Amino acid sequence: MKKGKLKIGVCGLVCEKCPKYIKKECPGCEPTECCPLPECANKKGIDICFNCKEFPCNLNYQKGLIVSELLDHWKGN
Repeated sequence: MKKGKLKIGVCGLVCEKCPKYIKKECPGCEPTECCPLPECANKKGIDICFNCKEFPCNLNYQKGLIVSELLDHWKGN
């Protein structure tokens, strides 16, 4: 069985498994009102939030889909 590559969003989630992407509320890493993460990553020259020295930032907490407890764990809080 041949499998294609999974599309990973700037947020770090697999787009095909993302609830917003499935409901067509997210176009898949195009800057929109609902998600400023792609624009932020583009300005910083990174391809995924995990590569940012400021991760997790307020945008991840406010607009991202990853639960706060997990972001806190990654941040070390």
